[in-house]
Amino acid sequence: MKIRVTMLVFLFTLILYGTTALAQITITSADASAINAVGNVLTNHLDSTTTAIDIGSPGATSWDFSSLNSHLSNSFTSVTPSSTPYYLSDFSTSNVAFIFTEVIEGITADGWQYSTQNPGDYLMDGVVIKSAIGTDTFLIKSVYSPTQLILPLPFTFNDQWGSDFTITNTTYFNGIPFTTTIANHTETVLVDAYGPMTMPGGNILQALRVRRDDIYTSASPPFYVRTISYSFMTESGAVVEVVASDTSAPNSGTILTDGVTWSSTNTSGVKDGNQIPTQYSLSQNYPNPFNPSTTINFSVLSSGFVTLKVFDVLGNEIVTLVNEEKSAGVYNVDFNAANLPSGTYFYKLNAGAFIESKKMILIK
Repeated sequence: MKIRVTMLVFLFTLILYGTTALAQITITSADASAINAVGNVLTNHLDSTTTAIDIGSPGATSWDFSSLNSHLSNSFTSVTPSSTPYYLSDFSTSNVAFIFTEVIEGITADGWQYSTQNPGDYLMDGVVIKSAIGTDTFLIKSVYSPTQLILPLPFTFNDQWGSDFTITNTTYFNGIPFTTTIANHTETVLVDAYGPMTMPGGNILQALRVRRDDIYTSASPPFYVRTISYSFMTESGAVVEVVASDTSAPNSGTILTDGVTWSSTNTSGVKDGNQIPTQYSLSQNYPNPFNPSTTINFSVLSSGFVTLKVFDVLGNEIVTLVNEEKSAGVYNVDFNAANLPSGTYFYKLNAGAFIESKKMILIK
């Protein structure tokens, strides 16, 4: 299971090339802290039908992922590590924890992901997955040793790093360990491209392309697995992940893929500062219909007080997503309707004299 949590807000240098703005951006420790803040929700979407995708080219480039779909989604919620069940026993040095729920072969499983953010890097400590079948419980505990270097902080275009570590996977049945496997993992990472990226729903964000070359080996049971993947990271926390189906595939143009995922975050206070809007606007939420999460994008032309609220069909206010001063920019907000029934809902943006509403459909 490959789980990646991405945390992003960028400093940037603006380069004008024709009519397209290309921003070479930098991720800092402060940016990571904003995404890892307790209460933040990362929503991951799986596109299970896309088999080929254009990954752009090294250097200044652009990407269009607007045609990606959401066939399955799940959310990762940041919590206080000490509030989780495996903090004291296995991950007492972790200062970041995300909880999530996955459906694995039709069985719902609860998960906990542990990591450590330092001023100079972001490290993966381990993951725990727990499921129940009837009265029986199954648990898989994965411990990284030494911890995996996910990201150095800061990093930018042309930076590179590597990480060598082992992953010890222990499976428990009703609390009793009965199998343990150890895999060696070598990873080589290069930030090799930057430019504007069009996300599902049409929002255009500046991004960095991070190319990862991962090799997994084990003596018992013997195996060798190599993967090449690309992470397209943005200021707002939106990310697209592409796994190449062929490790010898070129690093530019259209390649075949074994999987595409994309994610967004509810960090509504973070905007894409590389975009300068030309008008007020409220975009159609994406995906729509949705279950249980969807993303709403809007643009603010000038500084002022902004509200974004959700209503039911009777006009009752369900939740206020934004209620604060906003500077000019393009924003995105995640709306999680896990506690609401299926039906039609409306969301309304008020920004100065600009007022607009749109309809969205929740299907469970």
